[in-house]
Amino acid sequence: MEWLTIIFWLSSALVIYHHLGYPLLLKWLGKSKRNQMQYPIPLIRGLINIPQDADLPRITLIMPIYNEAATLAAKLQNIASLDYPSDKLSVHLHFDGCSDESYPIALRQRDDPILQQLNIRLFNYPTNRGKVAVLNEAIGQVDTELIALTDVSALLPIDSLLLAVAHFNDPEVGVVGEAYRFWQPGSQGEESYWHYQSEIKICESALGGMLGAHGAFYVMRRACFTTLAADTINDDFIIPMQAIAKGYRAIYDNRSAALELEVSDAELEATRRQRIGAGNTQQLLRLLPLLHPKFGWVAFNFASGKGLRVIMPLCLMLLLLCAIPLAFSSPLFTVILSLQLVVYTIVLFIQFIPHYSWSTYLRKIHYLVVGHWYNGLGTLRYFMRAVNRTIKQEKTI
Repeated sequence: MEWLTIIFWLSSALVIYHHLGYPLLLKWLGKSKRNQMQYPIPLIRGLINIPQDADLPRITLIMPIYNEAATLAAKLQNIASLDYPSDKLSVHLHFDGCSDESYPIALRQRDDPILQQLNIRLFNYPTNRGKVAVLNEAIGQVDTELIALTDVSALLPIDSLLLAVAHFNDPEVGVVGEAYRFWQPGSQGEESYWHYQSEIKICESALGGMLGAHGAFYVMRRACFTTLAADTINDDFIIPMQAIAKGYRAIYDNRSAALELEVSDAELEATRRQRIGAGNTQQLLRLLPLLHPKFGWVAFNFASGKGLRVIMPLCLMLLLLCAIPLAFSSPLFTVILSLQLVVYTIVLFIQFIPHYSWSTYLRKIHYLVVGHWYNGLGTLRYFMRAVNRTIKQEKTI
């Protein structure tokens, strides 16, 4: 039983550190740094051309599109409203084998007088190749110093570009991400989680660098980009981390926030979180060099945050499995096992009776536990796909 006890307390320590110790430590360490941070003041131009426009860098805004007919028109109108010189901004829309009305909508919108001021290019691919393939090709065609990436479903504040480009006066800055808000969150747990993530990103950015960006909107130097592997899952994490690996800094600026229009339901949330779980595993394996001590706080944050998140489902499972045999010989472990069973029972009730008026606290626990469940499924499926690919490759040899 001794080895079970060791495994249990080791898993407990990792779970407590990841969920409580690391956030509190990050908040404490980052507090003074946050107070010392001075965001650059953006150019104020008020949607009119001014002499200082000549000093602004050229930007290409890239937007991959796949069956986004529901929000594309609103997004294009939103881009037209951004406060940035029209001769310094190019907008590239990449239609990845859309089977809906996305491309015809874009053609109609392009003729709108409001959008005619923009330099818009449409790239219509006949077959769906996936976002990563589109990004690799799209970024390879760009010759501007800065590149902005955005999702169709996210509306941007009018000053998003001006706030972002102000950071690039510092040659060490390679990526700038901005905050993320929901127009209508799918659940209370989802809203709380993203608020928590925003606070974490602020502290991480203050200490060493932003770990990944919100795919809704971020800006990077063209020189930071490295062609993505075809099977990359979390491109919005890999790209900023590649910039850090090259010696650039990644900054998180929460003065501006993209507004997510897409409302997730239970099915969409499950799919998304499993995909993120698989991506967390992939990015940990592919970015292992960033755990080297030479990367300082970035290495510490990466290990404590994204790194430990990958093994959290395993740790939680070990806590339960080890507590079962230990409970037969220890009153302490009997209590611990009982508490775990109570928590998981409540989570199951909330999962199958979601419309009941559960307390906010219980819903947060449910979101956290279910998130680890989907994270574990995503990790498992990632390794299963890797094994299947290896078997197929061996058969072809």
